[in-house]
Amino acid sequence: MEKLRILCLHGYHGSAQILGRQMAPLANGLDRPPEFICIDAPSLADRDFGWWHAASAQSAAVNAGVGPRAKRYEGWQRTFDAIGSTFAQRGPFDGVFGFSQGAALAALLVGLCSGDNPAREASAGDALGYSIAFDFAVMVGGFVSADPDLAKLYGERLNYALPSAHIIGHSDTIVPQSNLRRGSRTR
Repeated sequence: MEKLRILCLHGYHGSAQILGRQMAPLANGLDRPPEFICIDAPSLADRDFGWWHAASAQSAAVNAGVGPRAKRYEGWQRTFDAIGSTFAQRGPFDGVFGFSQGAALAALLVGLCSGDNPAREASAGDALGYSIAFDFAVMVGGFVSADPDLAKLYGERLNYALPSAHIIGHSDTIVPQSNLRRGSRTR
């Protein structure tokens, strides 16, 4: 049996190196640790540390994109291109793990997932020339996209049958439980 390969996406103001250090105790505690492939957001090269920056029409300030108000995610295309390139050059991946903004990105990638379901229509990733395929997702401290154009990816219903784990902290001050949709269960 081959080792699981999991693409790991850091949070806002994070990096692949930081996330790798944070995940090391988990890997060290497993009998057969998966291969964690941690990557940097493409904006790290420009020293702005995020997969995107959310900008609203009401303010010039940018942030990670947490919250209920509609925002435009600046840098999304660059992130999308970098993720597509990662799948092409370093894939395949069995799963995707995301932390905070990386978890929000992982949820959007589920909507772009190619998968093996013959009933599934072509995804937006397929249409743009990227084959984004994986079998499960783990999202820690994630949030729902506040960009209306990207939120449309949640409409890829067949993709959202993909097995996933959502971990939410009771003490999270960045992505509080109040950002969850009504009817969600937490423990």
